Order: sequence, then structure tokens, then C-alpha cells
Amino acid sequence: MERLFVYGTLRPGHSNAHILDRVGGNWQAGFVSGIFYPQGCGAAAGFPGLVLDSRGPRVEGYVFSSDNLLSYWPMLDEFEDGYDRLRTEVILENGDTVTAYVYQLQPQCTPPRA
Repeated sequence: MERLFVYGTLRPGHSNAHILDRVGGNWQAGFVSGIFYPQGCGAAAGFPGLVLDSRGPRVEGYVFSSDNLLSYWPMLDEFEDGYDRLRTEVILENGDTVTAYVYQLQPQCTPPRA
């Protein structure tokens, strides 16, 4: 089973949710720790982004779990240009922890912190 933590437009009910709808899988609410940015830069411009940080605040999202994700990674990696796919720990709504991939903003696309 492959897992992807989503926090932006791929979430259910958002503008790009249809991309994961065609993969087929299950959703669970959860969060990671990090810095959320409403917009990245370059290919990520106009889209939300995340930089993982164990000391950062909660970034709420969903874990998408699917046996089909393995064959969709190349397409998702291309779609998520401007982001790097990394493994991270996600705390689910029920308190369980799972390992999932997440798309993190690439360093050159991370806005300066105020």
C-alpha cells in the first residue's frame, strides 16, 4: 500500500482532487509538522506549498492510500513540478502514525520567511 499526504489542491473538494479520484483509494484526515506557504514560486507559483519542520505548527491534510499509486508516481511527480516527493511521518486523526510521501516545496521555490 502506497500513501500520499496532501494539503493543497489535491485534497477532496479542491480544484485538483479529480487527479487522485481516478487513482482510486481511501482518505484519512491527518497532519504533519511544518511551515505552510499559500504560494510557491516557479512551477509552484500560485499553489500552496509546505516545508517539513518537526518544530513547526500542524499542517492539516489527508493521507490518500492506494495500491494503485505506484504506477501513478511518474505522472504525479511531473504534475508536482517545483516540489520534491519525500517520505514523512503523518499523525492521523485517530492518533496513529503512518509513513507517507508528501510533496515539499523545492528550496528555490520557498518564499522567504517574515
